[in-house]
Amino acid sequence: MVEQNQGQTPESERKTFHLSQKKFYFRAVQNTFFILILILLIVGANNLQSFFPSIQINAGINIAVLIVTIVLILVIIFLVISTIYYYFYRRSYLIELTPSDISFSFGVLSKRFEGIEMHSVKDCNYKRSISEMMLGTADVHIFADDYTTPHVNFDDLDMVDAKAIFDYISKYSSESVVKYFRTHGPEDASDPERAQQIMGIINHEKPKE
Repeated sequence: MVEQNQGQTPESERKTFHLSQKKFYFRAVQNTFFILILILLIVGANNLQSFFPSIQINAGINIAVLIVTIVLILVIIFLVISTIYYYFYRRSYLIELTPSDISFSFGVLSKRFEGIEMHSVKDCNYKRSISEMMLGTADVHIFADDYTTPHVNFDDLDMVDAKAIFDYISKYSSESVVKYFRTHGPEDASDPERAQQIMGIINHEKPKE
Protein backbone atom coordinates (compact mmCIF):
# COMPACT_ATOMS: atom_id res chain seq x y z
CA MET A 1 0.00 0.00 0.00
CA VAL A 2 1.42 3.42 -0.93
CA GLU A 3 1.62 6.05 1.78
CA GLN A 4 2.56 9.69 1.56
CA ASN A 5 4.66 11.64 4.06
CA GLN A 6 5.05 15.33 4.67
CA GLY A 7 8.46 16.98 4.35
CA GLN A 8 10.48 19.24 2.17
CA THR A 9 9.62 17.12 -0.85
CA PRO A 10 6.01 17.67 -1.99
CA GLU A 11 3.63 14.91 -0.93
CA SER A 12 2.82 14.09 -4.54
CA GLU A 13 6.49 13.22 -5.17
CA ARG A 14 7.38 11.41 -1.93
CA LYS A 15 6.28 7.76 -1.82
CA THR A 16 6.69 5.03 0.80
CA PHE A 17 6.15 1.29 0.39
CA HIS A 18 6.18 -1.86 2.52
CA LEU A 19 6.89 -5.43 1.49
CA SER A 20 3.86 -7.55 0.64
CA GLN A 21 2.61 -9.84 3.41
CA LYS A 22 1.52 -12.49 0.90
CA LYS A 23 4.89 -14.24 1.16
CA PHE A 24 4.50 -14.31 4.95
CA TYR A 25 1.07 -15.93 4.71
CA PHE A 26 2.49 -18.55 2.37
CA ARG A 27 5.37 -19.30 4.75
CA ALA A 28 3.03 -19.34 7.76
CA VAL A 29 0.80 -21.96 6.10
CA GLN A 30 3.88 -23.96 5.06
CA ASN A 31 5.35 -23.91 8.59
CA THR A 32 1.98 -24.79 10.12
CA PHE A 33 1.85 -27.86 7.86
CA PHE A 34 5.35 -28.89 8.99
CA ILE A 35 4.45 -28.34 12.64
CA LEU A 36 1.37 -30.59 12.32
CA ILE A 37 3.53 -33.32 10.78
CA LEU A 38 6.05 -32.99 13.62
CA ILE A 39 3.28 -33.19 16.23
CA LEU A 40 2.00 -36.38 14.60
CA LEU A 41 5.55 -37.81 14.71
CA ILE A 42 5.83 -36.95 18.41
CA VAL A 43 2.49 -38.62 19.16
CA GLY A 44 3.48 -41.63 17.10
CA ALA A 45 6.90 -41.93 18.77
CA ASN A 46 5.29 -41.87 22.22
CA ASN A 47 2.68 -44.47 21.28
CA LEU A 48 4.82 -47.02 19.44
CA GLN A 49 3.25 -50.00 21.16
CA SER A 50 -0.23 -48.89 20.17
CA PHE A 51 0.78 -48.85 16.51
CA PHE A 52 3.18 -51.79 16.67
CA PRO A 53 2.02 -54.24 19.40
CA SER A 54 4.84 -56.67 18.61
CA ILE A 55 7.55 -54.16 19.61
CA GLN A 56 9.06 -54.77 23.03
CA ILE A 57 9.55 -51.43 24.77
CA ASN A 58 12.79 -51.27 26.74
CA ALA A 59 14.99 -48.59 28.31
CA GLY A 60 16.94 -48.03 25.11
CA ILE A 61 13.79 -47.40 23.07
CA ASN A 62 12.41 -45.07 25.75
CA ILE A 63 15.61 -43.01 25.70
CA ALA A 64 15.54 -42.87 21.88
CA VAL A 65 11.88 -41.79 21.93
CA LEU A 66 12.70 -39.09 24.51
CA ILE A 67 15.58 -37.73 22.41
CA VAL A 68 13.47 -37.72 19.24
CA THR A 69 10.63 -35.96 21.09
CA ILE A 70 12.96 -33.24 22.45
CA VAL A 71 14.50 -32.65 19.02
CA LEU A 72 11.10 -32.41 17.33
CA ILE A 73 9.83 -30.01 20.01
CA LEU A 74 12.90 -27.80 19.48
CA VAL A 75 12.24 -27.81 15.72
CA ILE A 76 8.62 -26.77 16.36
CA ILE A 77 9.77 -23.93 18.63
CA PHE A 78 12.26 -22.80 15.96
CA LEU A 79 9.54 -22.79 13.26
CA VAL A 80 7.18 -20.77 15.47
CA ILE A 81 9.85 -18.20 16.40
CA SER A 82 11.14 -17.89 12.81
CA THR A 83 7.58 -17.36 11.53
CA ILE A 84 6.93 -14.61 14.08
CA TYR A 85 10.32 -12.97 13.34
CA TYR A 86 9.66 -13.13 9.59
CA TYR A 87 6.34 -11.35 10.08
CA PHE A 88 7.85 -8.45 12.05
CA TYR A 89 10.87 -8.24 9.73
CA ARG A 90 8.63 -7.78 6.71
CA ARG A 91 6.53 -5.24 8.60
CA SER A 92 9.68 -3.31 9.49
CA TYR A 93 10.94 -3.03 5.90
CA LEU A 94 10.20 0.47 4.64
CA ILE A 95 11.10 1.87 1.22
CA GLU A 96 10.96 5.63 0.69
CA LEU A 97 11.37 7.30 -2.70
CA THR A 98 11.94 10.95 -3.47
CA PRO A 99 13.07 12.56 -6.74
CA SER A 100 16.60 12.89 -5.28
CA ASP A 101 17.15 9.57 -3.47
CA ILE A 102 16.03 6.03 -2.62
CA SER A 103 16.15 5.12 1.06
CA PHE A 104 15.13 1.96 2.88
CA SER A 105 15.21 0.70 6.46
CA PHE A 106 14.66 -2.71 8.02
CA GLY A 107 15.30 -4.71 11.19
CA VAL A 108 13.43 -6.11 14.18
CA LEU A 109 15.85 -5.94 17.11
CA SER A 110 17.91 -3.14 15.54
CA LYS A 111 17.20 -0.83 12.62
CA ARG A 112 19.44 -0.51 9.58
CA PHE A 113 19.18 2.48 7.25
CA GLU A 114 20.58 2.61 3.72
CA GLY A 115 20.14 4.88 0.73
CA ILE A 116 21.10 5.56 -2.88
CA GLU A 117 21.14 8.92 -4.60
CA MET A 118 18.79 8.90 -7.55
CA HIS A 119 21.40 10.24 -9.97
CA SER A 120 23.65 7.20 -9.26
CA VAL A 121 21.07 4.65 -10.52
CA LYS A 122 22.39 2.93 -13.63
CA ASP A 123 19.64 0.38 -14.23
CA CYS A 124 16.37 -0.82 -12.73
CA ASN A 125 14.70 -4.17 -13.46
CA TYR A 126 11.19 -5.42 -12.76
CA LYS A 127 10.95 -9.23 -12.43
CA ARG A 128 8.35 -11.87 -11.61
CA SER A 129 8.93 -15.59 -11.14
CA ILE A 130 6.24 -18.25 -11.59
CA SER A 131 5.67 -18.48 -7.82
CA GLU A 132 5.42 -14.68 -7.59
CA MET A 133 2.87 -14.63 -10.41
CA MET A 134 0.77 -17.05 -8.35
CA LEU A 135 1.10 -14.90 -5.21
CA GLY A 136 0.63 -11.57 -7.03
CA THR A 137 4.07 -10.25 -6.05
CA ALA A 138 7.14 -9.00 -7.94
CA ASP A 139 10.78 -7.93 -7.46
CA VAL A 140 12.59 -4.71 -8.28
CA HIS A 141 16.39 -4.86 -8.76
CA ILE A 142 18.39 -1.63 -8.73
CA PHE A 143 21.97 -1.29 -9.98
CA ALA A 144 23.76 1.89 -8.94
CA ASP A 145 27.06 3.66 -9.41
CA ASP A 146 27.48 3.64 -5.63
CA TYR A 147 30.51 2.22 -3.78
CA THR A 148 28.66 1.20 -0.60
CA THR A 149 25.39 0.04 -2.19
CA PRO A 150 25.98 -1.01 -5.81
CA HIS A 151 23.04 -3.43 -5.96
CA VAL A 152 19.70 -3.43 -4.11
CA ASN A 153 16.90 -5.98 -4.35
CA PHE A 154 13.37 -5.18 -3.24
CA ASP A 155 11.89 -8.69 -3.26
CA ASP A 156 8.31 -9.89 -2.69
CA LEU A 157 6.62 -6.56 -3.21
CA ASP A 158 2.95 -6.33 -4.03
CA MET A 159 2.70 -6.38 -7.83
CA VAL A 160 1.11 -2.91 -7.98
CA ASP A 161 3.74 -1.45 -5.63
CA ALA A 162 6.61 -3.06 -7.55
CA LYS A 163 5.39 -1.53 -10.81
CA ALA A 164 4.96 1.86 -9.11
CA ILE A 165 8.52 1.71 -7.70
CA PHE A 166 9.94 0.68 -11.08
CA ASP A 167 8.12 3.49 -12.92
CA TYR A 168 9.10 6.07 -10.28
CA ILE A 169 12.81 5.17 -10.34
CA SER A 170 12.85 4.93 -14.14
CA LYS A 171 11.41 8.43 -14.38
CA TYR A 172 13.31 10.28 -11.66
CA SER A 173 16.68 8.56 -12.07
CA SER A 174 16.87 9.80 -15.67
CA GLU A 175 15.82 13.32 -14.72
CA SER A 176 18.16 13.38 -11.71
CA VAL A 177 21.17 12.18 -13.72
CA VAL A 178 20.73 14.92 -16.28
CA LYS A 179 20.35 17.57 -13.55
CA TYR A 180 23.41 16.23 -11.73
CA PHE A 181 25.61 16.31 -14.81
CA ARG A 182 24.40 19.81 -15.72
CA THR A 183 25.62 20.96 -12.30
CA HIS A 184 28.80 18.91 -11.82
CA GLY A 185 29.86 18.03 -15.36
CA PRO A 186 31.37 14.74 -16.53
CA GLU A 187 34.59 15.04 -14.50
CA ASP A 188 32.84 13.77 -11.33
CA ALA A 189 31.59 10.58 -12.99
CA SER A 190 33.21 7.25 -12.07
CA ASP A 191 31.84 5.71 -15.27
CA PRO A 192 33.27 7.59 -18.31
CA GLU A 193 30.96 5.81 -20.78
CA ARG A 194 27.90 6.84 -18.83
CA ALA A 195 29.19 10.39 -18.51
CA GLN A 196 29.59 10.61 -22.27
CA GLN A 197 26.09 9.24 -22.81
CA ILE A 198 24.47 11.72 -20.41
CA MET A 199 26.44 14.67 -21.77
CA GLY A 200 25.18 13.65 -25.20
CA ILE A 201 21.62 13.91 -23.90
CA ILE A 202 22.33 17.33 -22.40
CA ASN A 203 24.00 18.63 -25.56
CA HIS A 204 21.13 17.30 -27.66
CA GLU A 205 18.67 19.24 -25.48
CA LYS A 206 20.50 22.53 -26.02
CA PRO A 207 18.71 24.80 -28.50
CA LYS A 208 20.40 25.03 -31.87
CA GLU A 209 21.76 28.44 -32.78
